[in-house]
Amino acid sequence: MSLLDFDFLVLKFFNHPIFPFNFIFLFLTEGVYVFLLILAYFFYKKDRKKFYHFLISFFLGFVFIIFLKYFFNRSRPFIAFPNEFTTISFKLTPSFPSHHAFIAFFLLNFVLKNFGKRRKILAVYLLAIPFFSLYNGMHYPSDLIVGALIGYFFPILVSKNLALTIAKKFGF
Repeated sequence: MSLLDFDFLVLKFFNHPIFPFNFIFLFLTEGVYVFLLILAYFFYKKDRKKFYHFLISFFLGFVFIIFLKYFFNRSRPFIAFPNEFTTISFKLTPSFPSHHAFIAFFLLNFVLKNFGKRRKILAVYLLAIPFFSLYNGMHYPSDLIVGALIGYFFPILVSKNLALTIAKKFGF
């Protein structure tokens, strides 16, 4: 079975948007941006070193994701297979890798390390975001897997020391 066959079968299994769930899941998916801002503010107030690590590793990772999107230029499922998949959001940007999965797993990395008892509830929300993207037909599973891996490991690759060095070079 090829990767495209795998992507197609898994997406076909999940992609059955039903009103009002499709709008609820879209709202929850886009809510990751609000969560990103809240977490940035939390680190800004609590620990400036973590804030700079958070901010710089996110920025570098996001730029990397955008580069990969336009390098691979993979069409979204509802564009590539308009008769097979349905969606309620019509983004025309490339599909691979998923920046929502990147953000969710980027946040998951920080949540697991910094939020004690509350991390379980937050982790469930963040882990659900890729499934919302499948449900709404926005991404193939491979888009989500790669975006999630990059998101989770980018804060590890961009160490706190490297982030602080970059922050100092730019006068922060």
